[in-house]
Amino acid sequence: MDTYSNHNGPHNHAHPYISAMVNNGSLHYDHDRDGTHTIISGCESPFRGRDTDTLVAIRYQNDRLTISTDIEGKNVWKECFTASDVHLPTHYYFGFSAATGDLSD
Repeated sequence: MDTYSNHNGPHNHAHPYISAMVNNGSLHYDHDRDGTHTIISGCESPFRGRDTDTLVAIRYQNDRLTISTDIEGKNVWKECFTASDVHLPTHYYFGFSAATGDLSD
């Protein structure tokens, strides 16, 4: 979940933006480009600055990763994206990370 463009240049998407990347430890997230070279899929999502909790559902089934959001907190889910042919090893965990870039408001 990227709330602010640190790219400081043109993007093909607006922020806030939700994206996913698959990594076996050999890739690095490029903060200067907001990770655009390593994402497998993503979507714009106006989750920032809400008065309610924002919910995100992550589903991985049959080599398909689906991200859905409920930004109103009303149990109304909207599919953000589905990425096919995502091959993850068994007995591992999903990882999430956060960082604040140099550009913020």
